Amino acid sequence: MTPIIRLLSLTLVFLLALNLAATSTRMSLGSFETRTENISLQSDSGLSIPTNRGAHALLDRAVLALSFSALVIAIALVFALGNRAKRPEGTRAPFSSREKERRSLDLLATTSVRAQEELGQERDEREKAQADAQQRLQLLNRALEEKIRIGRDLHDGVIQSLYATGLTLESAKLQAEKNPSAAEQQLTQGIELINRNIGDIRRYISGLSPRSVRRDSLASGLAEAVEELRAGRPLDVDWKIDNECVAELSDAQITETMQITREAVSNALRHGGAQRISISLARGETGSELTLRDDGRGFSPRHNAVEGQGLGNMRARTEEALGEFTLTSAPGEGTCIQVSWRTASSV
Repeated sequence: MTPIIRLLSLTLVFLLALNLAATSTRMSLGSFETRTENISLQSDSGLSIPTNRGAHALLDRAVLALSFSALVIAIALVFALGNRAKRPEGTRAPFSSREKERRSLDLLATTSVRAQEELGQERDEREKAQADAQQRLQLLNRALEEKIRIGRDLHDGVIQSLYATGLTLESAKLQAEKNPSAAEQQLTQGIELINRNIGDIRRYISGLSPRSVRRDSLASGLAEAVEELRAGRPLDVDWKIDNECVAELSDAQITETMQITREAVSNALRHGGAQRISISLARGETGSELTLRDDGRGFSPRHNAVEGQGLGNMRARTEEALGEFTLTSAPGEGTCIQVSWRTASSV
């Protein structure tokens, strides 16, 4: 109950009490006047007692004023109660406020949970996208590495063999009129080279290295490769192959030794015009050391800062098989290539 309603209620009770008192007084006064009039009428002496008409009128006005005031207070009280019923903020306001706060907290908690779920889903999608991108990048790197390897193998293997085959056939053509028997021999050699290249390409397509070389046949494999690249041209080859060093090489180092030798001999014959080549595989300071030296025209490495594909391939092959590549050359002094293989015994 509000203070205004409490005050109006007390005032109404007070006015009703006054009205009741005034009404009782008026009734008592009226009864007294009635008895007085009866006594006056019955008196033998003829004397009469005068009645108090003024007091009676005053009480009537007082009762009327109190009744009007009580009516006004009652109307005000009813109006106040009606407003209170329309606006229940009185005693229930704190509970409504707590209810609103509780609902706000529930809404905030629900929103937070939903936001966390969305963030978690977004994080999972981002991590998945990153994983997919990383996988695609790895696939692209592998494809690029495979492309580089294929180009390197084709350049150092099949292309050099085809070049040697072409030289053999050209020599046979030149010897056809002067020396038919020599021309026929070179033609037969050229046909054998073509068939050998076809076999290499088939094995390469099947995923096998061209003419895989084992430890016990490295010397014969090198000799066969040099003879193929010579293509009938005059060439003096000095061999020095240490079988113990060959046994310490890994499979990758043996394969790269074959490819590097093929590229070095081809460059010496095609670009250097060499007539003598020294090929050795011996023990060095850090392991097995491959040395390829020719007496060709040579060149200046300083003036040829950009390496050709052949030299770049040899350097890349050496690094991939745990070796160190060294090139020494000068105009008119030939070229020397050294490859130091790190083997298990050297480590």
